Amino acid sequence: MMNDRVFPVWVADQRFAYNTLERWAVNDPLLAGKLDVTRIGSFGHSFGGATALEVCRSDTRCRAAVNMDGGLYGKIVTEPAVELPGSTHYSFTITQLLSPLLVPKGFDPRAGLRIVDKYLRTFFDIHLRGMEKLPLEPASGQTDVRWLANRKIRSPSSTTWPRRQ
Repeated sequence: MMNDRVFPVWVADQRFAYNTLERWAVNDPLLAGKLDVTRIGSFGHSFGGATALEVCRSDTRCRAAVNMDGGLYGKIVTEPAVELPGSTHYSFTITQLLSPLLVPKGFDPRAGLRIVDKYLRTFFDIHLRGMEKLPLEPASGQTDVRWLANRKIRSPSSTTWPRRQ
């Protein structure tokens, strides 16, 4: 039920943000001529991550998207490729910095956020800024992430992210 009613609203909200960025790129006194709206990407956590993927699937202005520990809704049919060992759903947010009760045993929330930041920045640098594939060296002596099988189940209406121009 939430999926049917709320998901389209979240997708419309993000598309509204894209429309607003396009207007600002042309008309805003501070931002006109300074925004590159040809290189838009989206990411989100949980339901927001599913929203980012759906917007990128359905709106050609989006060139890359990341879903951080979110479900799959809409017409998206892909699975995560990277896992943060020892993490929980809240490890991708600042929530665990606010309450030690939410931190999994043996997990460092600050280190986890640094790892998430590093991989997000690298992903968008490669797919939006055209940088060559950068090596993702571990921030610590241990493995930062666990690469999962990159399983994609394609439907006729799905597209691949990042978009190629």
